[in-house]
Amino acid sequence: MKLDITGRNFAITAALRQAVGDRLMQLLDRESLKITSSKAVLKVEKGLCYAEVLVSFKNHDAAASASGYDMYQVIDDAVAKVDRQMGRILDKLQSHKASPLRDITAPLEPMPE
Repeated sequence: MKLDITGRNFAITAALRQAVGDRLMQLLDRESLKITSSKAVLKVEKGLCYAEVLVSFKNHDAAASASGYDMYQVIDDAVAKVDRQMGRILDKLQSHKASPLRDITAPLEPMPE
């Protein structure tokens, strides 16, 4: 799995890179999804922090962005949004149809006399 972290208009520190990596790795540990890549773009404009997170997995993409004045809080918000989107996509992929009763119940055996 590929993890790209990009900074625009500022240099990304090692602590910030570690924080983004930790948050995304918690999210990407889901084994039910075949995650191929993830990308985080962090930028600062006029004192306001922005974070955009894109996670690509088999036949789907989940993208979210957040803004605020604290970069770490903005990262947490964006990752939480992506987590909710991935949960919805995973829920849609699962089958919610009830299986037929003949498959659930075992055939009745005759009672011994």
